[in-house]
Amino acid sequence: MAYDDTRPVLLDFLPLLAKPAFWNYLPTGRHASFYDVWAGAGKPDSAKREAFRARMRTDLTHVFGLLRDGVLTARIAARFPLSEAAAAMELAESSGRTALGKIILVP
Repeated sequence: MAYDDTRPVLLDFLPLLAKPAFWNYLPTGRHASFYDVWAGAGKPDSAKREAFRARMRTDLTHVFGLLRDGVLTARIAARFPLSEAAAAMELAESSGRTALGKIILVP
């Protein structure tokens, strides 16, 4: 699906939100949820923000441990030196969100 700035953004997010909901109903005993890294962008020094940061530290420590142990792997479609950022953006934009993996910029 190519990006279309004339349609509501919510329509692009609905399928993303539906996947974790569907996975939660499978009889695997596993749980999935949508992770919003901006959810904790509350006021500086607020209890909400500090609680969110503590939860994110715990979650990211777990995820990075899984990456370190090889349980979780990142799918990388392409790597570009930072000097070729324009080419990386062209690939990202031309893929219509169908590129298999992330496009990485390497310093």
